[in-house]
Amino acid sequence: MVSGGSGRNAGADGGTTGNPLGVQVNISGAGSAITATGALFISTSATAPASSNSSAEAIGGDVTVSARDGGALTLGNSLVINTGADSFGQQGTSTGSVRGGNISVGAVGGSISTGGISLQADGFANNFSANGAQGAFGGNITLFAKNLGSVGGAISATGFNSLSANARGGSGGNGSSGTGGTIRVYAQEGTISLSSGDASLPSQTFVSATGTAGFATKPTGAPGKGTGGDITIETLPAATGSKLVSSITLDEANVSSVGTSQQDSEGGFQGDGTGGAGTGGKININVLGGSLSASKLAVTSQGLGGSGGSSLAGDPIR
Repeated sequence: MVSGGSGRNAGADGGTTGNPLGVQVNISGAGSAITATGALFISTSATAPASSNSSAEAIGGDVTVSARDGGALTLGNSLVINTGADSFGQQGTSTGSVRGGNISVGAVGGSISTGGISLQADGFANNFSANGAQGAFGGNITLFAKNLGSVGGAISATGFNSLSANARGGSGGNGSSGTGGTIRVYAQEGTISLSSGDASLPSQTFVSATGTAGFATKPTGAPGKGTGGDITIETLPAATGSKLVSSITLDEANVSSVGTSQQDSEGGFQGDGTGGAGTGGKININVLGGSLSASKLAVTSQGLGGSGGSSLAGDPIR
């Protein structure tokens, strides 16, 4: 496991960052390689715990993994990267903003082969603080394969694959907003294959940039807004005269950018206040050159507003 100095702040008001310099894994040059029979875990996550006054902001660090100019990364198991951020408030406090870090995984005239890819750049604010939170934001994820001169890049992941830049705002006296991040998957004179490696066991690839807002738990409180992020999956044209192709191959893929104020299965109760607005994000599937193929492709962009409700008897969050 590679750790970018995951940040955790226990003070009253100071910010916490999962190493702003982040982590870089660069394999460059013919014959240069990292090979492992197991998985590669990289974490630059950040957490801001509760304090007596307020929880500070939490920002995940950035991660770059690159195979260039004949370099190769080969893993027998998954590539797992976590740049997520979260914060925790308590009754009588407010929760600081949270923001997932950025992730870039690319093969530029090199190759990346893994037993699955999990890229997590989520931002989650605590659900219960008296004054709400300052907002939660997903990070940015880029997964790409492109050429370097006459050599194409190649990414192959055989197993479970997940890219998430989700955000969940906190509930409290005022609900806070959750805004999904951005995800881009592209091939330009390169190939990306996300599959199970076994024709009898279809791979499930999940791409999600959902934004979930928190509830206002008092009648005069303002609700948050849930806004889905932007997702782009595309193949780009090759240069004139190039013999290289641009291709993306998927077994089964679920792509979603939902904006909602409805709590998920882990969410808290509805309070006295109103639910917030939900706005789905933009999803672009572009074939501008080469090919994109999938055995199943489910695409969802949806906005779901939340309803208000009655507080529980004796609810101390006012």
